[in-house]
Amino acid sequence: MKMNFKKSAFTLAETLIVIGIIGVIASLTIPALSNETNSKEVVTKLKKTQAILEDAFGRAEAQYGSLDDWTTLNTNTFTQRMTGTMKLTKVCSTSADDTGCFGTQNTANFMKLDGSVTTAAKGSTLGKVVLADDSAVGFYLEQTSSKDCNKDVTSNNASLPDLHKVCGVITVDINGASKGKSIWGRDLFAFYITRHGLYPVGMDGDTNAKFKENCITTVAAGNAGTGCTAWVVTNGNMDYTDVNSSDGKCLKGNTSATLGWQNQTSCR
Repeated sequence: MKMNFKKSAFTLAETLIVIGIIGVIASLTIPALSNETNSKEVVTKLKKTQAILEDAFGRAEAQYGSLDDWTTLNTNTFTQRMTGTMKLTKVCSTSADDTGCFGTQNTANFMKLDGSVTTAAKGSTLGKVVLADDSAVGFYLEQTSSKDCNKDVTSNNASLPDLHKVCGVITVDINGASKGKSIWGRDLFAFYITRHGLYPVGMDGDTNAKFKENCITTVAAGNAGTGCTAWVVTNGNMDYTDVNSSDGKCLKGNTSATLGWQNQTSCR
């Protein structure tokens, strides 16, 4: 007895439908996966840069004594002592724009998270270097003597005593200053220099760089992105880029969550 087996197959119309469904799923998932990957890369690189800077600070104090004991504390001295043991690819000019360094003239390359231009992180007043991984670093001391480190950026006396004694700021561009726009909160971050160590800008209790006003908001008085450093290194995410800029409500993931140090620390 001869048996015939009829092979079934997708029709052209069915095949096109399946391809269309796969395309829709890919369009929804790939951007999300890409954003998450980019966020993780930023977190990893920023933490690495923080570790390099903290190690350099510790080595400088081991060689020259506590910051309190430095008789001269200005941008040039601090830069030289901090970078003495660091692996660098370049020590930058303070009077001209060097490739890979923070610039002195091109202000349009520095932007806030809301897209507006800022002059922060530029100028001939910075001590500028490029690390071995191409990260650009700028050192700035507001004081001329360690005894004058008294810039107060917090009202929290108990948990952040060192933020009553800020000497200056270290600004870092983890992608390198010559690779397109440098954007606060995306590749541009900052650390306070205090008498007793380095602290990421934007910690809970930092009145100089509050999370809402200086990380997510677009209000005229704010500096969107400039206060995100502590959020990234502490919470390990950049979810502040996916929130409503007026109230911090998450636009993705847990859309009922509001980001903030006293609220949710992730939109997941």
